[in-house]
Amino acid sequence: MHRLAVTIAAFAVTLLLTGCSDEGAVTMPDVVGKSLEVALSDVERAGINDEVEVLGGGMFGVLDESNWTVCNQEPENGTEISSAPRLTVDRTCASAVVPSEEPSEEPAPEPEEPEPEAEAEAEAEAEAEAEAEQSQPAKLDEINAAQYLAYAWEDRMIYGGTVHWIADRFTTANGDGTYTFKIGATLKNEYGTEYHGTIEGDVGGTNDAPVIIDSIMYTDSGEIIDY
Repeated sequence: MHRLAVTIAAFAVTLLLTGCSDEGAVTMPDVVGKSLEVALSDVERAGINDEVEVLGGGMFGVLDESNWTVCNQEPENGTEISSAPRLTVDRTCASAVVPSEEPSEEPAPEPEEPEPEAEAEAEAEAEAEAEAEQSQPAKLDEINAAQYLAYAWEDRMIYGGTVHWIADRFTTANGDGTYTFKIGATLKNEYGTEYHGTIEGDVGGTNDAPVIIDSIMYTDSGEIIDY
């Protein structure tokens, strides 16, 4: 009877120790790909009380745990803990898969390459537009218009004189692309008579082909000379 009691007691002690051993086993959770802040919280909830060794963190170490991601863990997920866990962190991990509860965005569709025919047509249209712009005559500007008016009057009064189109000129730019001028002039006729006055006139056309629309010279003596 005494031997049976000892055997039962020894069996009870064995069961008790076995139960304690199973309850005391702590395994490492999977924290790769999580922020260091979340990983440390998971380790603590798993019942690991040893201080976690953190490797990485840059020159100044880990200042904000939420800014660092766990790229490697020792021991691996599900391994029984026998020493302090070791976590290697970095800003981002190329191989780490970070779980996300938010639906992933669909990738933007890649732009379709234009078909050769459409591309050729677009190039042809661009070339045609460029050629059309080049073929259009240059728009008349004030300097060319004033110069043309001055030279035309000097040619008309072939016996000498000058139209002061640079120094003594008043210009009005009209909305239709023409210019109205008042230009001081000194001209002579075939008899040597010298006229001092003002030439007034409208000039249109283009730089390549200017046209005097109308023009008159009013002399200081009161005469009017029509172009």
